[in-house]
Amino acid sequence: MNLLSKPIEISGFLLASVLIMFILFVALFIGFRLTIGRDTLRYEVLLMRFPVYAKEISAGQIKKIHFKRVNWSTKAAVVQLEKGMNLHIRGFTPKAAYDHLMEFAESKDLPISKTRDYRILEKMR
Repeated sequence: MNLLSKPIEISGFLLASVLIMFILFVALFIGFRLTIGRDTLRYEVLLMRFPVYAKEISAGQIKKIHFKRVNWSTKAAVVQLEKGMNLHIRGFTPKAAYDHLMEFAESKDLPISKTRDYRILEKMR
């Protein structure tokens, strides 16, 4: 009997199981890093501490930074770009990251907007 002549059959259940395990693996080991430089923002997506995607944005590419609240007491920011997809920044540590982002926007004269809920979170600290 020749094993090479027989086609390999993979069931749909096995394929779905492998796909789900891969998605869980990626979800467990994915991370994000935001570096606020003098003139740029650098946003990185990390998989097990290795960057898989990085985007460096200069102040001239930013249209507006919108600060808002998500969940009960979590701050978030949306960096709206002139071209390309917006950056959604939420759940970053330390909590002062949002203050640093605001200082960056103020130093570069970028438009800032804050929701009423975000202002309430600022008062709570």
